[in-house]
Amino acid sequence: MPEPRYARAQAIAHELLELAPAERPARLDICCGDDADLRTEVTWLIGAAEDEALDAVPEVVSAAAGELAGEGQVGATIPGNSRLIEPIGEGGMGVVWLAERTAGGARQRVALKRLHSGTMTHRARLLEEQRILATLNHPNIARLLDAGVDRDGVPFLAMEYVAGVRIDHWCHGRNLDLRARLMLFIQTCHAVSHAHQQLVIHRDLKPANVLVARDGVPKLLDFGSARLIDTEGAQTATRLMTPAYASPEQLEGKPLGTTTDVWSLGVMLYELLSGIRPA
Repeated sequence: MPEPRYARAQAIAHELLELAPAERPARLDICCGDDADLRTEVTWLIGAAEDEALDAVPEVVSAAAGELAGEGQVGATIPGNSRLIEPIGEGGMGVVWLAERTAGGARQRVALKRLHSGTMTHRARLLEEQRILATLNHPNIARLLDAGVDRDGVPFLAMEYVAGVRIDHWCHGRNLDLRARLMLFIQTCHAVSHAHQQLVIHRDLKPANVLVARDGVPKLLDFGSARLIDTEGAQTATRLMTPAYASPEQLEGKPLGTTTDVWSLGVMLYELLSGIRPA
């Protein structure tokens, strides 16, 4: 699709995302008219922007929670089991559960990601996420605790559970001053810098993927879209992204490097300081 059309689609998507869901169809008709390709692109962008892995739990997941919570058992690759408690998020690949992991007589709450299905593509992505997380060890990155296949043959990842608030909600809700906001942002940058030192680019940096815990420490989450930089220093772009925070090279499908995360950090900083995203 020509770049001008994609730029137009992005602008429309941003406008519609500011509206209530019920108001969007009418505005979509006005903005797109008879241009079916433009409408398709805008619809995709909105869907991608609202795919917040830890933001909202679909009704179908909530309905199933009563049946699974308390009964679901996940076998681990090391001694111990995880008891599913409640769903805390849902993404394109699977559901993220709050779970209680037992090992060596100790109990620990974890965020457990289980795949929707056992497709080869989803399994490969989860294995890549596991491989990437295993290379990261930083106080501002949620740690990988366990990984394997449960008794139903469904792959899973058990991550450090962060009982926190999105970094933008934390800043605005507490009316933090400039210094406090910058300190949180700098800690987030340290986490991203650590990932880059391990040749990992996150590719989906946004406020929803940085939670501030009760002690005020930010934690970077969700490396499901992350990839290792290849030996030539670039990674081919895909459409696994959130358009509002995506870099120009992501939107254009060009090779990616660490600068794509730097761009997303810049958008986040603008929003943390001003309360709005850059136009």
